[in-house]
Amino acid sequence: MNVLGVVMAGGRNIRYGGLKALAEVGNRRIVDRVSDALRAVTPHVVLITNDAPAYASLGLPMRADEQKSGAALAGLLTALHWAAQRAQDGVLTVACDMPFVTGELLRSIVAMAAQGG
Repeated sequence: MNVLGVVMAGGRNIRYGGLKALAEVGNRRIVDRVSDALRAVTPHVVLITNDAPAYASLGLPMRADEQKSGAALAGLLTALHWAAQRAQDGVLTVACDMPFVTGELLRSIVAMAAQGG
């Protein structure tokens, strides 16, 4: 299954007080851990964010939400359109603040989706 790996980085980070994605867990930024887990499934990893300057150091292709008032659903819609433009089967999205997601878990999800599960 040919999926677009999507890091979702659209939250306002109000309670945390900073960008959680750039916080470190185990001496690595959380967003780097997420990106690596996605790369275990697909070489095509992108970022959906409305704050491109904050994430420029990641070197990932980025797009802002197509719909400005849709919160996480707006990011998902943007990701789905991006995958369709690339003729990919779908998207595998992970929030930028999930430090313990693994490539093994994501591979299992894609395998189940490919089987219609």
